[in-house]
Amino acid sequence: MEKLAYRGKPNTKPTLLVVEDDETTRAQLKWALGDEYELCLATDRPSALEAFRTLRPHLALLDLRLPPRTDGPTEGLAVLDAIRELDAEAQIIVLSGQTAQETDRLALNQGACDFLRKPARLDELRDVLRCRSRCAALGREGRLPAEALLEAMPEALQGRSPQMREVLDNIRKVAATDAPVLILGETGTGKETAARTIHGLSCRAHGAFVAITCGSLREDPDADHLFCGPLAAAAPSQGGGIGSAAEGTLFLDGVHQLPLGLQARLLRILQSRAIGTIGERETDLFAARLIAATSMDLQATARTGSFLEELYYSLAVVVIQMPPLRERQEDIRTVARSLLRRFANQHRKPALAFEPDALQALERYPWPGNLRELENCLQRAVILTDCDRLRAEHLGLKPLSPRLRTPHGLKAARRDAERDTIVEALKRHAGKVSPAAAELGISRPTLYALLRKLNIERSSSSPTGASPNME
Repeated sequence: MEKLAYRGKPNTKPTLLVVEDDETTRAQLKWALGDEYELCLATDRPSALEAFRTLRPHLALLDLRLPPRTDGPTEGLAVLDAIRELDAEAQIIVLSGQTAQETDRLALNQGACDFLRKPARLDELRDVLRCRSRCAALGREGRLPAEALLEAMPEALQGRSPQMREVLDNIRKVAATDAPVLILGETGTGKETAARTIHGLSCRAHGAFVAITCGSLREDPDADHLFCGPLAAAAPSQGGGIGSAAEGTLFLDGVHQLPLGLQARLLRILQSRAIGTIGERETDLFAARLIAATSMDLQATARTGSFLEELYYSLAVVVIQMPPLRERQEDIRTVARSLLRRFANQHRKPALAFEPDALQALERYPWPGNLRELENCLQRAVILTDCDRLRAEHLGLKPLSPRLRTPHGLKAARRDAERDTIVEALKRHAGKVSPAAAELGISRPTLYALLRKLNIERSSSSPTGASPNME
């Protein structure tokens, strides 16, 4: 153990424990980081644990290939486990030549807060260490309000169902890391809300949350500017490009719609941690945390060649599955009451409540548009209803068709419910797609895709028998 430093000493630099058996790498790290950190160098499990017990360092930089088993990550993961036993809040960054995605997941699942591969760029390493140092400081000062934030979750994340408890547990765990996250779920299930919550609970909450809708890049001639350094501010409609995420979070919504050319550019950025156009010698460091979301089976899409498989594995280090509302019926009353309070205050109505038949109708309805559709339904009811108690008739929900009461399989029942809901929405809006999509809480392209998927004849969705209006 080399160069002891004590965290309690006034006006000292943050203490960094480096666990690395390669002498050349230790020397390089000592030269590169010595001005900013009080370094303690260890070479194996015994010296690493002795140093951690003695110093209680702010940060630990851990190689996974340690003696006596340098042919794999076993010894390094054992050190990681032991440090977490000593301090559950320890900020541990794994630095290793390991390339297997499974190693990333193992390290993150066992408590590492970040994972860098050798040879790591010095500016990238410094950025990660500074970020984790801030996390350590916030944790010591009690200014990381994780529990308070979780108690005040937005409606999309409220509920006591097993599915939502798992989602919240995963959010809580992943917020403490910088690992890439892939959020899966149907349209309207709250994927962006989950991403914003991860950002708000993390040490990056002081930075920007930049959301980019990947589907719109197909028609954007300046889309390429999102992925280069000096031109990163050339797309203000997309939040200023990925460079504007700085030390915050970059959220890629509908990542399956990213064109293949931009997929390749994004993959290069993730691998090099640098933003710059081809041929440029000077590049900017990509220091943001990346969260992506999709309503598609991205792994299956990658198998067909429509999505780069290597990019999929780079994004899916941690996967969070958002359940559809129909699969968490026990949460509907909680979510609906919370939404009702919000909309009543927003529209300056007296405190509203549900009649029992309204709650029963909400629980029976299949909600193909998920939370967005529920929000639209309740906001419309609050605006249009004059009484102080909402009944089922105020919700405007179409009763289930007789065929849905026939036991012919859950998948078929969902399909029939979606079909009936879409047809009725189009009829209410005289076949106009845009207002029908808005009512359902989905985009126009999604509604058109559902029309094709569910074989909805255009003549059946318009009162006059005409095709749905394109507006």
